[in-house]
Amino acid sequence: MTPQDIIDSEAYYESLSVYVVNGTPAAARLSCGGVIEACLAVARGELKKTFAIVRPPGHHAEPDEHMGFCFFNNVAIATRVVQLLTPMKKILILDWDVHHGNGTQRAFYDDPSVLYISLHRYESGQFYPCGTFGSMVSCGEGPGLGYSVNIPWPEKGMTDADYIHAFQQVVMPIAMEFSPDLVIISAGFDAADGDELGECHVTPTGFAHMTHMLASLAGGRLVVALEGGYNMDASASSAVAVARVILGEAPPELPPQIATEVGTETVYQVAVEQSKYWKSVNPKACEPREDVTENTFSIPEILKAHRQHYLYSKHNMLQVPLMTAEYEERFGTQVMCTNDLLENKTLVVFVHEFGNLRVELNKKPHATCVSSTLI
Repeated sequence: MTPQDIIDSEAYYESLSVYVVNGTPAAARLSCGGVIEACLAVARGELKKTFAIVRPPGHHAEPDEHMGFCFFNNVAIATRVVQLLTPMKKILILDWDVHHGNGTQRAFYDDPSVLYISLHRYESGQFYPCGTFGSMVSCGEGPGLGYSVNIPWPEKGMTDADYIHAFQQVVMPIAMEFSPDLVIISAGFDAADGDELGECHVTPTGFAHMTHMLASLAGGRLVVALEGGYNMDASASSAVAVARVILGEAPPELPPQIATEVGTETVYQVAVEQSKYWKSVNPKACEPREDVTENTFSIPEILKAHRQHYLYSKHNMLQVPLMTAEYEERFGTQVMCTNDLLENKTLVVFVHEFGNLRVELNKKPHATCVSSTLI
């Protein structure tokens, strides 16, 4: 194409979210070839793990259309080349790019030899690439039914805890049941914390843990292929964390965390759907727990309640309101008095051993104070 051809076709390419220069065809072929070579090196046993750091990415490119910065579907083409040229026939593609890999899923939608799993922002089909193809009920067709697994986040802001929860409850059980010969990660880093387009919060440590779990499959045969990512620092630090795991380092420790309510509910719904096709998925194990009122009481609490009831019913004693909410919470059921408190000149106080309590009373000529402790 001449420079003028490129200018004249700008609107067409922008409508597909792809951008071209004279070097685009060569760059796209090199990118795809890089992923092919990375996969073949692992499939032939020349290397245990590889990381194809390539541009442009590929997972949006469909069999008959280029889109979303993608020209050739690098991972899909490499998968088919591996199946044709090596003994590796069962391939797992795990796509953690923040966008659904519509092109990869489309390529293998009716193929049971390729298990495609994607975790992505979905937002009722409003997030790119839009439409219902990335929904949790888009599970494949014909012999490929059940071999497409979508975990569609309904909103932005998903965290390490959400992704790890999805891995533990859905991704890894299905992957282990499928038992792949080779694992390929479509590793977009636009779900990384700090990526303003993805608006999620997966840390480098989170990506490292997901890589570590996937490396336990297929005898350790693992290929990572770069996809999206719009924050250079976030993509770089995340890619380094993944590379360290590929080189044999253990992932850093994750701090204590709990999946969000939205994340937990999404994983549960996906588990319900995928349990139709995979015996290892147990929806009961990830069913969201409803908040319940505490209905247990300690023995001291029961004794205090009994004492209060006894003094009221036997001696017509009433509860004394205390000055502050803090005192009321701590001692509210423990301070009782007879109904002649304001009339009787003699005050008898019984303190029933509930801590070191100091009582100060104003001394008056007509009042006598008697104190005793009962244990």
